Amino acid sequence: MAHRGTVRLVSLTAALLLGLLTPVRAAEALINGDWSTGDETGWMDGRWSAPWGDANWQVTSAGMTPPEGNLDLGTDEQGSFGWYQRITAPHGAVKRVWADWCGSIGGAGWAEVMLFSIPLGTSDDDIVARIDQGAFLDIAYKKDSQGMNPPTTWDWQAASLSPNPWGHGGQVSNIGELVVALKLGSTAPSDHVWASFDNIALGRDPTETVWTGAVDNSWDFDQTANWSKGQGPCTYMDGDDVVFEDTAAAFALVDITDTVFPGSVLVRGDTTHFELAGFSGIEGFCGVTKNGTGMLTIATSNAYTGDTRINSGTVIVAAYGALGAGYVALGDTEAPSAASLLVAGAFTVDRNITVQDDGSGSAALTLGGTNTSGTATFLGDITLYTDLTLTAEAGGTVRLAGLLDNLDGKTLIKVGDGSVTFDAFQIHGPGALLDVRDGTVFLNTDAGSDIAPYLSISVTDAELYLGCNQHLDTLTIGEGGLVRFTGANVVVVKHLVMNGLDLGPATLIPEPATLALLAVGSLLLIRRRAA
Repeated sequence: MAHRGTVRLVSLTAALLLGLLTPVRAAEALINGDWSTGDETGWMDGRWSAPWGDANWQVTSAGMTPPEGNLDLGTDEQGSFGWYQRITAPHGAVKRVWADWCGSIGGAGWAEVMLFSIPLGTSDDDIVARIDQGAFLDIAYKKDSQGMNPPTTWDWQAASLSPNPWGHGGQVSNIGELVVALKLGSTAPSDHVWASFDNIALGRDPTETVWTGAVDNSWDFDQTANWSKGQGPCTYMDGDDVVFEDTAAAFALVDITDTVFPGSVLVRGDTTHFELAGFSGIEGFCGVTKNGTGMLTIATSNAYTGDTRINSGTVIVAAYGALGAGYVALGDTEAPSAASLLVAGAFTVDRNITVQDDGSGSAALTLGGTNTSGTATFLGDITLYTDLTLTAEAGGTVRLAGLLDNLDGKTLIKVGDGSVTFDAFQIHGPGALLDVRDGTVFLNTDAGSDIAPYLSISVTDAELYLGCNQHLDTLTIGEGGLVRFTGANVVVVKHLVMNGLDLGPATLIPEPATLALLAVGSLLLIRRRAA
């Protein structure tokens, strides 16, 4: 695959001195990485730029997937040169470069694929100077004649098979713009060296990186081979799409020892209870998805900005900021699901939560706490598109301190011997129901209004405390149910039902006392205590 022709070498340094550079606009994605648009001029905005001249490169059709780009240094020539392209990307985005290549670099040559990030506004002169310098940390993949990634003559293969051991593994985090450069060089004028490049791409690694815990429980950056990709063990690199599943050999307790920036996080185990712990956390643009019937405990504070999707199984919050900075989706939208979001302690979840409808009518979705003391708080808005069970353990309190949006008129079911407190504005649509089956509910905001008294409440073998005025559709007090009106005037628009006896519409005005309605067996007790 050697390519001959008249060759005029202009080194990078010479190009700078001769002032050959013209401004190159950054594109939003890498363009013409497969050379399919034909010959490059070397000067087009947003495409490959060859500011040190065009005599030593050409687009050829001799490869496995033609066309391809070819760099060529004939005999009596030495130096280094190539192409580069600048690409825009969101600040903080983690990108990986891929390429296929083949070539021959003789006894004193080198071939490189470079990837680095530059501040916005960096001049083309400065970019070319940086390419010319060839700092190790800017080189993703490299072959040289001094023993790095032999052999020195090779057929088409993935450039990633020749990683620069002192580089970044082909992946960087963007600070402004990204630069991809292809480079060939030699210091032996008697050698003819060349390299061909094809299928250059910039993005996220599409291959899943699966947790094995084969060495220990450390989730670190490029240190410990606790992962597998394809058929072999590997380390974790930022941008990897990581997966936790039941195939993990050991260590379901995962210690995040470095701040990590994965492309995505998927937990899909059915039998393994994974726990993410440690003093570091998950950051970047990724999200976290929970599939499978197993459990995931998140005991780290995280700053990832993507969504947390709990399609099935249980997610337990065991730290402040565990769910990152995106919104939370509870339940699947495509298949029947049983999913739970629980808080294990006096922590606050400040994310907005959407309770999703899978269309089956049989979804079992739960929100609440496992704490037996203190208060677990949901500070974000909660939007219901299907029924939701609220749970609280004995001795513990779950506080709903964000907007409750139940315009679709879904059912809230309270279970568990602990208490649930509604402390924020509520919106209920026709048919809405609060079914209090266990423990205690404190309703400290009006569930309706004079024009929209849509919520019905049922209390059986449980207690309901109304701490403010209420406008209800129906209030049903079953056997063992206790309702206390403390400083609340309660308007029941349709039915006040006590142990099966419908008393019709009612307006209950307990002031200046506390009124308690208790249904026990066939007895209806009304107690009034002086304030």
